[in-house]
Order: sequence, then C-alpha cells, then structure tokens
Amino acid sequence: MSTMDDKKSTVYAKLREITTLTVDGHVKTVKAYQPRPEEIDLLEDYILITFSTSGDKPLYDIEGEIVIQNSQMRIDLWGLTSLDTTALLTEVESKMREIKFLLEDTYDIGDPKGYAHKVCIFNF
Repeated sequence: MSTMDDKKSTVYAKLREITTLTVDGHVKTVKAYQPRPEEIDLLEDYILITFSTSGDKPLYDIEGEIVIQNSQMRIDLWGLTSLDTTALLTEVESKMREIKFLLEDTYDIGDPKGYAHKVCIFNF
C-alpha cells in the first residue's frame, strides 16, 4: 500500500444498509450521516447514526511506504430511548465487523434534551 486508504466511504455505505429497526414491537426508520447537529432535533421521526474518523495512523517501512494503516471510527447512536440505541448497537456492531472494524468501547452520554446517546469506538 503506497497511499492511505480512506475508509470513511466504506463505513458510510455499510451503515446506510441499516434502514429500519424494530424496537419493542415498533418499526423505526434509521438514518446515517456524518456529524450534522441540526439532524438531532428530528429524532421523533427516526433513529440517527452519526460517525466520523477519530484516528488514521499509517505505519511506514524503511523506504517510506505505508505498510499498515490503523483506522478508528467514532459512531454515535441517537434515539428517543436506550432501547433504541441498544438495539441499534447490535446492528451497527454486526455491520462494522463485516468490514473488519471491531468494537473497542461503548458508553452512554447524557444529553441535555433527554435523548438516548451512545458513543461507540471501532478499530480497523
């Protein structure tokens, strides 16, 4: 590998495969975006995934060629309840594993508007 590989488009395509989610007997629409805070107010209509690259570290050989690229993605899951984000985490983890991104950590974040917000860190 002589140039860095941008994995963001691969992650975006994989996350967009999750279009609906059944939570507590209700089918909910799921949307994936790169971070767009204006979308957070629309959670009454759907569950939201936002994501960003949180680390991209190449390792070089002695000739200066990239031999390994370690990538990290931060994926935020937003919903009206923790049932939404927990169910969505199961789907997201499965999709990310398909493209060799493994879940490293996940934690809940308090939201001043009362939304359920879970942050997930995936490494490639």
